[in-house]
Amino acid sequence: METSKNFFQRLLKVYPIKGNNIFTTNWPKKCQEITIPQNDQTIGIPNSDLHLYVIYNKENDGTNADAIYCALADQEIERPTFGRVNFNLRYMDKLGKDHKSFENYLEITIHEILHVIGFSANLMYYWIDPETNEPYNTDYINKLQIKLNYRGLKTTLLTSKNVVKVTKKYYNCPTAQGMQLENQGGVGSVGAHWERTVIFNEIMTAGGITVNIAFSIFTIAALKDTGFYPDVNENMADQIYWGKGKGCDFLENACQSQTQYPEFAQNINDYQCSFEYDGFGIAFIDQYSDGCPIIYPNFDQICSNPYIINDKNKKNQELKQLSNYSTNSKCFQSSVSKSSSIIYSESNLRCHQFKCSSDASQITIIFPEIQHELICGIEDQGQKKDIDQSGKKAKGQVTCPQDYIRFCNFTPICPNFCSQQGVCVRGQCICQAGYGGIDCSIKCSGAVHNQTCIKNSQCPSGLFLNPDNTCKSDCPQGLFGRQGKCLPCDSSCSRCTGPSANECTKCLFLTLLQENQCVEQCNQKYGYSFNQASGKCESEMSRICKGNCETCEKKNSLLCYTCKKGFFFYQADKSCLSKCPLGFIEQQKTQECQELSVGCLQQIDYNTCISCDTVKGYRLDTDKKCTLCKQNCIQCNPNDATECLVCEGIKLKNYDGSCVDICQQGTFYSDNSKKCEKCSENCIYCDERGCSKCIDGYYAEYRTKQCFQCSSKYANCLTCNDFSCKKCNHGYQLDSIQTNCEQAIQQSTQVECPYGCEQCSQQGECYKCQDGYY
Repeated sequence: METSKNFFQRLLKVYPIKGNNIFTTNWPKKCQEITIPQNDQTIGIPNSDLHLYVIYNKENDGTNADAIYCALADQEIERPTFGRVNFNLRYMDKLGKDHKSFENYLEITIHEILHVIGFSANLMYYWIDPETNEPYNTDYINKLQIKLNYRGLKTTLLTSKNVVKVTKKYYNCPTAQGMQLENQGGVGSVGAHWERTVIFNEIMTAGGITVNIAFSIFTIAALKDTGFYPDVNENMADQIYWGKGKGCDFLENACQSQTQYPEFAQNINDYQCSFEYDGFGIAFIDQYSDGCPIIYPNFDQICSNPYIINDKNKKNQELKQLSNYSTNSKCFQSSVSKSSSIIYSESNLRCHQFKCSSDASQITIIFPEIQHELICGIEDQGQKKDIDQSGKKAKGQVTCPQDYIRFCNFTPICPNFCSQQGVCVRGQCICQAGYGGIDCSIKCSGAVHNQTCIKNSQCPSGLFLNPDNTCKSDCPQGLFGRQGKCLPCDSSCSRCTGPSANECTKCLFLTLLQENQCVEQCNQKYGYSFNQASGKCESEMSRICKGNCETCEKKNSLLCYTCKKGFFFYQADKSCLSKCPLGFIEQQKTQECQELSVGCLQQIDYNTCISCDTVKGYRLDTDKKCTLCKQNCIQCNPNDATECLVCEGIKLKNYDGSCVDICQQGTFYSDNSKKCEKCSENCIYCDERGCSKCIDGYYAEYRTKQCFQCSSKYANCLTCNDFSCKKCNHGYQLDSIQTNCEQAIQQSTQVECPYGCEQCSQQGECYKCQDGYY
């Protein structure tokens, strides 16, 4: 848990809580099995941004762990501040106590905490809508999700802004509408994890897997889209390759495609290397893979785990066939063995140490047991090679990998899995305080240099203190070296030479490098275009120009980008003019010809009009802009000027599209729609709950809050409420209990009608006047 805390402290910036972290009063005081302690509700936890209640069980229910948020802060941005994590020790005890097992525990812990801090189906209700800066609430279903049918299964897609951008770029699928969420499994899996079929080894897929896990750009994007955190450190993301660049066909069809993708096994019953060559096993279809066969190595078939084989006989067998399990090993098709060995295994798969050249054009396979190396050149891809043509040291063949780029492009495994004292990020350990070394194995409160602890933490000149507390000549991604330390780059940079946003040398996944700054797209206006080969925005601009150009295109000096002083850039033909053409205004500040704003006849600058085209229906609004919108309206529907979208000042939007000072009779102000909504039919006064007063002849039914005609409940009734008639129709009178109407009596009865009245009620209320009276 302490190591995972170190991970999240580097991953997230938060809006800090003012004072102690106190359990919010409007949340339930019981969170699953946890009864919230009274002190946490009153005094709170000092120096805390997130407080976790950690429990454990030993249930035989097939789960590794589970987690849930317990409460959100009520200060500024609402974000999770309390959560609960439950570990299943029955499962975790099976993993062992070695360093690799600790890394597995750590990955499980990080996975569960990610559920608490934002990656949860239920938490999407509280994600912040960037359009309103308020929680989505029930709108999240329509704004954050769509449902489509993929591979014969109804699948929910997460459609938040950054997730969509990452999905389109990662898969090279410009039509992607979002990233698929898990469509199979129980309630704890469906909709709360990434879909395993299309991003197999991402940390936020459901269920446990044995191959190396990647905390990827997809989960980074989802955390950004929660709106809970001012910054999410993208430099903490590992590389991931499952389906990368394979297009929309892979994303939508996966193994059901006409294309045979290497991510999915062709032969189910044969032992094969896994997709990233980190182990070998038999392909099978699990509950999350949408019917696609995927190779799942067993724990004892992971090449990168040196602790995997404990049995003495098995270890001897592996040594005979030159198998080597280490953090620098991968799976190869191989039949090699020592020359003197007799091998009874029919397996043609081995774990071998390897080393790739920097350009992935050569792979060196290393056999430390016999001090021998085998070189696979670029021309050897997919070819079998004899390990030792002399046959003195070894016999058998190794097949060079089919795809060197895929084989070599991977995130390195940290040495010794960081010795249970750190977390591995992009192949380098981030050590806990008090530990250092490339594998965090050295107890040291200072810096480690040449395996020796330097008490004052001061690295030798030219070296920088890295996150593993070692002194190195360079800093990892997201950091730059200065004054003997690795310091953070600006959050927009992946690599940099300093802390500001204009000192970037490499950019994050969704941005491009342009003149040492990271931008979303190249600035074509100033002559920049994307160079596919370099991956950067490069200038096509020259200062050797003709005419009135200050800068121009390299290939055509008459086409301007910027103009000499006193001239204005005209976009239509990329020329520089002393006076802009009709319909344009000279913008002195930018030296550009700006088109007159729509409906404007005369303006001071682009934002200030002084005369509008009234013949075409335009008027000058309070912002000095011309608009077709009606009076008191700042912004209206471009397709219907009578529908106001934003009213002036404190005026309110009305249900009919107009702007009003107050909601008129027959309408009410809705907090949900933020406008005056119309009451139901025949209603005078109402609110969100329904009608409270109806027009004459109708009553408000107390349960439904709808208006119903009096005569439908009380025969011959003119006015009423829900409980009795108040006034009867002509010729009828209230009965003795003042509830229903009965036929009125004539003048000849014992009741004396008022003077001039021919017919009245028992109470003396006249229904019919005598001739000559009114």
